[in-house]
Amino acid sequence: MNRSEVIPSLVLSGYALGRIAAQDAGNDAPAAQWRVLSLLDQSGPRRVGELAAAARTTQPG
Repeated sequence: MNRSEVIPSLVLSGYALGRIAAQDAGNDAPAAQWRVLSLLDQSGPRRVGELAAAARTTQPG
């Protein structure tokens, strides 16, 4: 496998593992909520626009 094949595979695997972990934990919160909480935990308070950029989404998202 080359790099262009490995990266998408790793990303998809990461999402799948996250879904499996959430199911096993009995958690109904969307993965996006966990991502935002993780970002806040790691880097502290942020403005909404900064948080959206760090989460790779749009501000309304």
